[in-house]
Amino acid sequence: MIAIVSLTTMSFMGVDTVLDRLSGYLDMLSTYPIPRTSIYLGAMTQNIVKAMATAVATFLLALLIPNGLRLAQGFSLLGLLGVLLAFALLSLVFSALFSGIALSVKSTDSFFAFVNFLTFPIMFTSTALFPITFFPAWMKPLAQANPVSLASEAARLLVVNGALSATQLSSFTGDVAGLLLYGIAFGALGILMAKRALRAK
Repeated sequence: MIAIVSLTTMSFMGVDTVLDRLSGYLDMLSTYPIPRTSIYLGAMTQNIVKAMATAVATFLLALLIPNGLRLAQGFSLLGLLGVLLAFALLSLVFSALFSGIALSVKSTDSFFAFVNFLTFPIMFTSTALFPITFFPAWMKPLAQANPVSLASEAARLLVVNGALSATQLSSFTGDVAGLLLYGIAFGALGILMAKRALRAK
């Protein structure tokens, strides 16, 4: 659920950037002697901070509600940091993508069209809601490569097992590495989109 919250939070937070463009605030920022990428990185960073605050609140709420989240006996502070790392990287991935889209579109209608086109397929082709065994064979590689699946599986490993075995640690490291690759790729794409959207006219 934290993975889904992170995805939806990142997707809809970009509307603030679209409204900044419509109000003329982005045009004003574009006249400042600052790199165009700093505008993009600023929008991305504030979205990540908001998403992580929401993720932490959701995690704490899951612990407090009756019959809620149960942590493995060996779960430690290091495990908590691992869970937060997975969701921070997931927030980075989608903040990079949706911040770039938000800077590129000209209206809120266009932005929400992109959000709905991307968010629901990403959500329902991930293992955040359904086990991998529920997917048909042709969809399993797509589900396993989904960034939401990577973050969910990394968090599950720590929450369910606590201390990880060598095999589980390898799986966790692979999930984190996959999220890092997605973050780098979407970040590079977002920077290109931002430079194009904010270039001097």
